[in-house]
Amino acid sequence: NAAVGVGEGTVVVGHDSGNVTALDAQDGSIVWVNPIKRQISSPPVVGRTKAVIRTSDGLIIGLDLNTGETTWQISKKVPGLTVQGDSPPVIYGNVMLAGLSSGKLIANNVVSGRDYWEVEISHPGGRNEIERISDADASPLVNGETVYAASYQGNIVAYRLEDAGIRWRTHFSTRLPMFLSEQELFLTGQLGEVAALNADTGEMIWQQDIFRGHGVSAPVAVGNRVVIGDASGRIHMLDRQTGMLVQTLKVVSDAVLGLIVNGESTIVTSAEGDISAIAFKDR
Repeated sequence: NAAVGVGEGTVVVGHDSGNVTALDAQDGSIVWVNPIKRQISSPPVVGRTKAVIRTSDGLIIGLDLNTGETTWQISKKVPGLTVQGDSPPVIYGNVMLAGLSSGKLIANNVVSGRDYWEVEISHPGGRNEIERISDADASPLVNGETVYAASYQGNIVAYRLEDAGIRWRTHFSTRLPMFLSEQELFLTGQLGEVAALNADTGEMIWQQDIFRGHGVSAPVAVGNRVVIGDASGRIHMLDRQTGMLVQTLKVVSDAVLGLIVNGESTIVTSAEGDISAIAFKDR
């Protein structure tokens, strides 16, 4: 198995062996190999001059995109009990943002690795290790000067990119990718609830609970619909303004793994590798 990141004409592959390989996107030739010899915990992220790698033992590593040389390394303590896997970091200009298994969000200079700031999305609490899990497994989203971050058994928080000042905080638990469209932030909660928040204020616009326990995917917004998939291979289309169920379609034979918006179509990927494209018009 391998995790893949693409950018700047380069394909960066993290292998189960711990090697990181860069390939030329045009002809597939090997550009460099870095044998970091650590378990890679998320797909590599490729920026203008750096590839960023995460490892399961709490390292975030910046590699020179041209040579593969390790140019900086950030080490963060991993709690004893976490949700498996890490979210890919996000590169925005010269800033690298990453959510941590401790429920924190960090911002660093992607060129030098220098710290900008570190904040707690949620404060781990509870009577036992399970109740204290607060992984920030949803990749942060950046819109202009605002960063949106989420944690499991925690909060959704909007921060100022410049100094991590809090714009708003809303209690909601998720470990799935968020979807930002215009002034709305769409989320799937840990129990399967689907919600829409006002991206400016954090106010809950609607929450739909009928999919609890159905293994639903992260949401996407297409036109006036919000689309989610479930463990049975179905996709469900909700009214964007109200969250009410509009239509359900069986599209793949097994669990929906992810949804990708492609113009007016939605690409559906399954756990077994099936791919379907669904196009529908606003009604």
